[in-house]
Amino acid sequence: MRRLFLNTVVYTLGEVALQVLSVVFMPLLTRLLSPTDLGKYSLVTMVVGALAYLYNPALHGAVTRYFYEHEHDEPARRRFQGTIVAFLLLWGGALTGVFLLVGPWLLPHIVPALPFHPYGYFIAAIAGLGVLGVVPTAAWAASERSRAFIGATLLSSSVNLGGSLLMVAGFGMAVFGLLWGRTLSLLVLAVPYTLYIARNIGLAWDRPQLTRALRFSIPLVPHLLAHWVLNASDRWLIERYRGTSAVGIYVASYAFIDGVNLLASSMNRAWVPLFTRSFADPEKRPTVARSITYFILVVASVSTSLVVLSPSIVRLFFAPAYGAAAGLAPVLALGGLAQGLYYVYVAVLFFHARNGVLPFMTVLAGTANVLLNILWLPTFGIVGAAWATLLGYVILTLGVRWASRRVARLPFEVARLAKLTVVCAVVMLLGTALDYALTGWLELGAKLALLLAGGGVLVALGFFSREELRALGLRQNKNSAP
Repeated sequence: MRRLFLNTVVYTLGEVALQVLSVVFMPLLTRLLSPTDLGKYSLVTMVVGALAYLYNPALHGAVTRYFYEHEHDEPARRRFQGTIVAFLLLWGGALTGVFLLVGPWLLPHIVPALPFHPYGYFIAAIAGLGVLGVVPTAAWAASERSRAFIGATLLSSSVNLGGSLLMVAGFGMAVFGLLWGRTLSLLVLAVPYTLYIARNIGLAWDRPQLTRALRFSIPLVPHLLAHWVLNASDRWLIERYRGTSAVGIYVASYAFIDGVNLLASSMNRAWVPLFTRSFADPEKRPTVARSITYFILVVASVSTSLVVLSPSIVRLFFAPAYGAAAGLAPVLALGGLAQGLYYVYVAVLFFHARNGVLPFMTVLAGTANVLLNILWLPTFGIVGAAWATLLGYVILTLGVRWASRRVARLPFEVARLAKLTVVCAVVMLLGTALDYALTGWLELGAKLALLLAGGGVLVALGFFSREELRALGLRQNKNSAP
């Protein structure tokens, strides 16, 4: 458990560094960029996100799933991972060539706000460079080498953050400053990825191994594309119905769902190796159950905090042009909770290699999200888009829960999770009631006090065991000196 939390902290630091522009520095970006410029940047990342699932047909999942079969067989590991690296380089190069040929005609038809010159070149560069990190990051996560992960991402993120802020704030390059910062950071990150591949993997070509990996991963591609639809297609629809400026406001509020998923995905990287090694062992089911409780505790705590605090943060720190984000942020932060719970249930399907059902669930959720956006955007505007995103993630999580329970039942500490659910729900309701009840910093201070009180109630209700309280420094060991 200690290793789980240490790795979670390390991954979180790396993820925070990687997404610092979109999450931590969103208030600053709202003061440096107009909603239209921020909307254009988001539309570029939307297209890159879709291409990323084509450039990498979910082969990182195969690296993680089969890593433990080759963990103690170095030649087999190199042959398997080297084959995947070689395929990704060839496949990625071919896709880039196709995109450069058809992109000048295709991109303006799909996203009119993004002319191919120059946005298409940034899209091709960002998507193409992304394949270099697929195998190294998956291998680091599977082997619990969290420090290697954070080292690479901190290197990249320092270039991304420093370069983007310099070009946006110093040289007034607006959206192009962000795009250059992102591209340069990937070029820098390509150095450690290439060195790791050369020293620890190499290139290989084993057709049976590639077939095996693709057989596992290809069913995930529709699933991941549907995930993209659920996560990003609303921006395309908002641009069509409400314009690029509305996309910028929506993206500013989306930083809060990103904030929840930031920690959830980081903890998932640390948790999956523990789960994979323990789930099949009946004697370790209590350990698995406790780790699930910790996972949900972290995700629910962050989501609750952002549901309560986000309206005050928007009003205090965001530029006035983004004021409408205050009404969207709590809804999206709650969507982050549903998105985080998805990781718990999907682990069962990956463990049993029953991932073929995932595309059906994500297509269902993505379709619901698109239909709700089309239905609600004309009437309710971007508030409707936020609610469509929340319901989409709820549908996804419930669907994956249903599928995972047909394969195996997860062990849960039901009593503890019930206490957590009640406390989080009450805190959210009280926090919502505080909106506009006070002014400015007083409102923010009252909400912070409410969140601390919620943590105290969890302790008082006995949510934490004595050992956990001692680990948190909240209870003195009886054997320790007074």
